Amino acid sequence: MSEKSEKDKKTFQSYLDNIKARTGKTPADFRALAKQKGLTKAGEIVAWLKKDFGLGYGHAGAIWQLIGHADDVKASPDDRLAKLFAGRKAVWRKPYAALAAKIAKFGPDVEVAPNMTYINLRRGSRKFAIVQTTADRLDLGIKLKGVKPTERFEVAGSWNAMVTHRVRITDPKQINAEVLAWLKQAYDAVQGESPMKIKRRDQRESDLPNGLAQPAQRALAAAGIQRLAQLTTLSEAEVKQLHGIGPNALNQLRRALATNGLSFADEKK
Repeated sequence: MSEKSEKDKKTFQSYLDNIKARTGKTPADFRALAKQKGLTKAGEIVAWLKKDFGLGYGHAGAIWQLIGHADDVKASPDDRLAKLFAGRKAVWRKPYAALAAKIAKFGPDVEVAPNMTYINLRRGSRKFAIVQTTADRLDLGIKLKGVKPTERFEVAGSWNAMVTHRVRITDPKQINAEVLAWLKQAYDAVQGESPMKIKRRDQRESDLPNGLAQPAQRALAAAGIQRLAQLTTLSEAEVKQLHGIGPNALNQLRRALATNGLSFADEKK
């Protein structure tokens, strides 16, 4: 077993240990009780565990995994990932892989932990986002408390209580600089920095070209881009998609990157 697989196993076991300490019951006890009540669906089992035993969504979900997916719990992370992209959902495997590669550049502590229904994105042991797919859509759940939702960056609501916002992706091209900026903000926030503090810090430390036109400045700020290093995770085409980035701004950014020994993602060798 790999070091990562062993860590995931220990994390899951700690969930079960906490549940037993709070309720005095083992997974086998919950399985027997659910059978007695005739509960078989995820929603009804999770609701029952939350109501009757006071479990949170995460702990209730762990018990549901053991009740409804007993065999899958034993599967390796690679096997779980393959199952999440099986059948008609396979169309999202490459877009997800490209996104995961960019997220990995956020820092050495990024971890990908697939379970039976979605993929957890964590900074160390702390979740900052999730990825879930259907045949027609890739959904991103992002954990950013206190950030005002927009038409695209909508409230997660009952879709998944483990995150605060949801982004619905129906075309791989929609996984753009704006989405990566939200994910990076969530990654930063799990270390204890509020979104507003991160924004003020980034503005203070910005090394973007001073001569950028106002529309370009607003476009980059809206996407959460305040430093040249952030541009290295994006292709030139992705940056060009931002409303307000014209040919002049693109040339300025390209020159600034080159001056600092950097480049857009598609120019790296």
